Amino acid sequence: MQRETNPRPTLGHDWGVPLVYVYGPSTDTEDCSVTCDNVDAGCMAVNHLVSCGRRHIAIIGGGETYTAATDRTKGALEALAELGIEPAGPIRYGKWDESWGRAATRLLLDQGVTFDAVVCQNDQLARGCIDVLKQQDLRIPDDVAVIGRR
Repeated sequence: MQRETNPRPTLGHDWGVPLVYVYGPSTDTEDCSVTCDNVDAGCMAVNHLVSCGRRHIAIIGGGETYTAATDRTKGALEALAELGIEPAGPIRYGKWDESWGRAATRLLLDQGVTFDAVVCQNDQLARGCIDVLKQQDLRIPDDVAVIGRR
């Protein structure tokens, strides 16, 4: 799924009104944007989990075409690599919703992946993940720690 920029904001330029994009960059060098450091967010999530004693960390991401998802995953993988830890199972990409969080968690469980933590790239994925873990009588965070991200 490719995201498109709405052409209407160009009217601001026609009227001399400055534009500020939130949560994503503009392709126009005249515009400003406000966003977070998603790579650092992924690093921070992994570092926190490791500081809590977690060593088998799975990653569930949103769509691969979303910069936030790929940047958060990049940061998580960088932190794992710096610590000499392999991710638990393959990275799972899909939609940014609870249903994908549930499906990706079921895939991890069905494939016998051993994990004691899951980094989810948004809160909806984390909610879906937690639903499935609870159905398996796993305790959050005692058995499996789950981190989401707004």
